[in-house]
Amino acid sequence: LEAFDNKENSFISIALYDNTNIYFFHMNKGECKITLMNDLNDAFCPLSPSQMYFNVVSQRKEIDSLFEKINLFINDRCSNDKKQKSLSTPTGSAIKAGISSLIDIGGRVLVFTPNPCSIGYGKCDTNTNSKTLPSIFAPLHDLFTPLAEIANKNSIVVDQFIFLSTVYALSTMSTISSLTGGDVHYYPYSNDQ
Repeated sequence: LEAFDNKENSFISIALYDNTNIYFFHMNKGECKITLMNDLNDAFCPLSPSQMYFNVVSQRKEIDSLFEKINLFINDRCSNDKKQKSLSTPTGSAIKAGISSLIDIGGRVLVFTPNPCSIGYGKCDTNTNSKTLPSIFAPLHDLFTPLAEIANKNSIVVDQFIFLSTVYALSTMSTISSLTGGDVHYYPYSNDQ
């Protein structure tokens, strides 16, 4: 938060996602609340910007409280889900919901993903037995092109941070970032790392 350039006019919001839901975190009367979106094929943000976004300066206490609650949520989910390690995430759904949350105000969606997008909106088949393996140059589908048009019309940029040890449809998933003026940061690693 200290790195924001125009802090007085900067707002943030946080949503997390796994292979079944997108979790929107917000404050209501001083309490941290979670609103779930489980329609991963037609994801959207069910909250208004005034419910989700916090000013970096005037609402710093709420942001810090939100971070503490999110940290507890993550720790709780990790301890309960040790047996369920998913190798896929609905990254496209998270991007679509993030754009939906910014339609009225514009802004930047930052998406962090550790797994291929093989469920939900924009899913890509990265199965090595598939006849349609992701190509380095050719996207598997063009679902992100009309979504990028919506983002551009509403002054929304999408940045992606991808941390992956498996096959990833980079040419498909990077379309939304390249068409909105965003960046894709791809960090491949092996299981030994």
